[in-house]
Formats: sequence, C-alpha cells, structure tokens
Amino acid sequence: MRQQWFSVGIFPLRLFFGLTLENYNDLIILGLVSVYGIIETNPDTKVYPGDVVEIDGKKSSQNKSRCMFKIEKKAELSTVENIEKIKNSISPFVALNEDEWLILLDCIKIRVLQKNEHLLKEGQLCNFIVLVRQGALIYYKLVDEIKEVTTDFAFEGDWVTDNLSRLNHSASFINIKAIEDSELLVFKQADLERLYAKIPKLEKLGRQLMENAFVKIAQLSIDLQVLSATERYTKLLKAHPEILQRVPLYHIANYLGIAPKSLSRIRNELSHQD
Repeated sequence: MRQQWFSVGIFPLRLFFGLTLENYNDLIILGLVSVYGIIETNPDTKVYPGDVVEIDGKKSSQNKSRCMFKIEKKAELSTVENIEKIKNSISPFVALNEDEWLILLDCIKIRVLQKNEHLLKEGQLCNFIVLVRQGALIYYKLVDEIKEVTTDFAFEGDWVTDNLSRLNHSASFINIKAIEDSELLVFKQADLERLYAKIPKLEKLGRQLMENAFVKIAQLSIDLQVLSATERYTKLLKAHPEILQRVPLYHIANYLGIAPKSLSRIRNELSHQD
C-alpha cells in the first residue's frame, strides 16, 4: 500500500516526546493538531480514524523539529474534518480551552449510515445526540404500518435526537433514518452527563439545543395554522434551497401537511409565476 506522510509543527512534538508508541491514539494526536492549528500537509493527504501511524523525528529544511506520521491504512472518515465540524458547531454556544476540547473530543463516536438505514426506530430508547457531518436524515412516524409521515429533516451541521425519549428514558414514538449515505458524530447520553460534570459550562450547550428544538416545534405549529400551503413551501425553500435535490417530494409534502398532488400543483403554479 502506498505510504502517505504529513508533518506536525514543533509544539505538539514536545507533547508527544516521552510517550511510548503504545500510548499514541490517533484521535488525541489529531485533537492536539487541530487545537493548535499547525498541521502542515499536502492537500491530497488526509489522516483517518483507525490509521496506524509510525513516529519518526526529523529535521526540516527550515531547521525546525518535525514529527512525521506514516499512514499505513485508511478508515472511513477524516478525524481532522470531524474535529473542525464539532468545534464550529459548539463554539457559538460556549468557549472551551484546549484541555476542555480534548476531554470533549475523547467522547465523540463516529457512525456511518447507509441510505435508508435507521439511526433510531420507534420503540427504541434514544440515548444519544448526534451532529450530522455529512448527509441527510428524516424524522417520521409510521402510520398503519406502511405510510411514513415525515415530521422533520436534518442536514449537515444539524443536531439530531429524540428529546422526549432521551430525557424521559422512554421508548421513542418516532423513527429517524438516513435518506443519503451519512456520516454522524455521536455523543452518548452517559458521556454527555459525564461531560456536564467535568465541564459545567457545557450545560449551556445542552440548554441551547433544547431551546432551539422547542422554538422550531413552536414555529412549525404556528406556520401550520396561519400560513397557506404555498407560503409554507416557499418558506421551506428559503431555509433549505437544496431540499428539492436531496429529499423525495412525498417527504416534503408530508412535512408541509399536504398531499403530494397538492405540492405538485403549488410547484407548477410557482413555476408559471417566475
């Protein structure tokens, strides 16, 4: 297998010295790299979770100490990209220092869903919150064992959970499944509770996510009562311009509370107005 290389600047090198090879963990190493922002690599070279790395201290042409990692295999996801995604999603709510980021990153699990694979099924206990790194999911309720009634969508950067099941420790009334191949960053509920104890300010993140979910549900309820079907459709397009390319029309019609034929009529009317 072709070997790939990337270099890490001098500060993490000081942290790595003194550790034996058995102590190295790619998530922690890449977490340090991400925190200090000094990764130097060929744009085509990526490091993935599960990669086996070999340490080889060298001198660069600029006479700076470097720590070289030889990649022996690839896994599915880039850890560096995952760390950037989680930091971008959490930083607007709460500021963490480098040590706190490392504690948080150590709790992240990575899950890959194939198209039509479920994250949660009705009757199961939801014991997680996930961040969508890539892909698209739907929330739906199965009616008469065959009809899917879509209640929500989730795309890149969205947080996904069933708060009713997760917080009440009860069976879920809904299903959540991928409608595209999707990559998720997962926080187990038990890990979240430990994080809240270690980093109390993270409770602000949990509270903010709950408030956002409540506002979204309240706004949807108001829209269903006061907006016409056409107004709800145009509002959805403004919020998610790419939704027509990513979500089947019958899911969109379900979410809007109208029949698929009504959605087709609305789209036809709007196309003639343009």
